Amino acid sequence: MEIHWQASISNPISPVLEYLVMVKEKDESNWWKNCTRFQTKDSSLVCVVNELRSGTVYIVQIAARNVVGYSPFTKTEAQTK
Repeated sequence: MEIHWQASISNPISPVLEYLVMVKEKDESNWWKNCTRFQTKDSSLVCVVNELRSGTVYIVQIAARNVVGYSPFTKTEAQTK
């Protein structure tokens, strides 16, 4: 599964240092899988999560981190084909 998102607007005093992207099956309670991110040419970001089950709904959450800490997570659902 590829997860795409736009980079957060960065505050020059406290820029975004990294993003934390976590994925889990919708019906699983405590099993989260992290993925690594990389930046594309057009300032959008993408990470790839491998070894997911076909036809399964996943919860995806993303948080940005700066020197203060992590932002609240954004959450969405995605289904694999």
